[in-house]
Amino acid sequence: MPGYLVFPGGRVDDGDHVAAVAAGLRPEVAALLTGHGSSGRVGDLPRALAVAAARELFEETGLTLGCPDMSEVFHPDLSSLRYLGRAVTPSWSPVRFDARFFAAPACAAQGEVRDSAELEDVGWYPADVTGATVAPITARVLSAFRDAMMLLAQGGWPPPACFTVPS
Repeated sequence: MPGYLVFPGGRVDDGDHVAAVAAGLRPEVAALLTGHGSSGRVGDLPRALAVAAARELFEETGLTLGCPDMSEVFHPDLSSLRYLGRAVTPSWSPVRFDARFFAAPACAAQGEVRDSAELEDVGWYPADVTGATVAPITARVLSAFRDAMMLLAQGGWPPPACFTVPS
């Protein structure tokens, strides 16, 4: 979406189902993902979704969750991820996606932010960013994220949101 503020992301690749990780998802996060629209594909879909999120974060921003090992091979640390919610476009929409949104503390991201072939003007933005350049789904997710941060400050986390996506 040229000209819009969006999140890094993409599809689950076959390799995401079997990729090595430094640390897995916390059990409560995996359970939420299992109960929130799993596709029925054989394998560990919650883990694959989290690996895909970590891989796409790296590919599109240069940031990693965790650190490379001694051989410089990256095995993401998924233990800091929290599940925020899911957005699915209506079946009649010409542009289709089925996206899960995760949150992690900024300190879990390692590396230097860089632009990529898919995103430009990559950077850290405040969660209260507003304006015409924010994609509608991004605005909904940011609102849920702000609410989640308030709950987190009190020791909680909200149930996953189901974001509606207009046509």
